Amino acid sequence: MPRQLEQTTRLAIAREGAGLSREQVCARAQDAGFSLSCSTLVHFERGMRQPRVDLGVWLADLYQTEVKELFDD
Repeated sequence: MPRQLEQTTRLAIAREGAGLSREQVCARAQDAGFSLSCSTLVHFERGMRQPRVDLGVWLADLYQTEVKELFDD
């Protein structure tokens, strides 16, 4: 399995495990001061783009997991 797919799966599983839709994550991100569109979140989940460090930390906190669990290769 390629690394990108593994990472993509971790991000998507973490979001689903938190019981959040992409729309909910994007709305919460905007409330927290991040500019995150749902299409960008899809790109993160598919491994097409990487979030900035501060957004990655925020996502890990939102999903109640460690940054390394989402992004460590």
